[in-house]
Amino acid sequence: MSQSGYSDSYRPLQAGPQTDLRYLPQACLADDMIGTVPRLPPGCANALNLAEMVIDQRDLSRGREMGPALVGPAASAVEQYLGVREDQEADRRKQLESESAITN
Repeated sequence: MSQSGYSDSYRPLQAGPQTDLRYLPQACLADDMIGTVPRLPPGCANALNLAEMVIDQRDLSRGREMGPALVGPAASAVEQYLGVREDQEADRRKQLESESAITN
């Protein structure tokens, strides 16, 4: 496949001292003229839509650290159900049984 020339980076843009910092897609800075009809460059519309959907515009230039996966407990349950973690569960059961025997 050939390269499309599409850039997924954003450039900070501040219209004035009293305005919030906004980010302009790099893809929208290039001219895309076919004949005499001006058109948006490839990827510009998608990048503009993404820029409007984010809550914090700074996330467009540098993202945030991801938090813990919300599916972690469900994945553990599925692994246990499928028997992937049987040996770990057997060790855990033995440990719990030995701890309960000590306290009784």
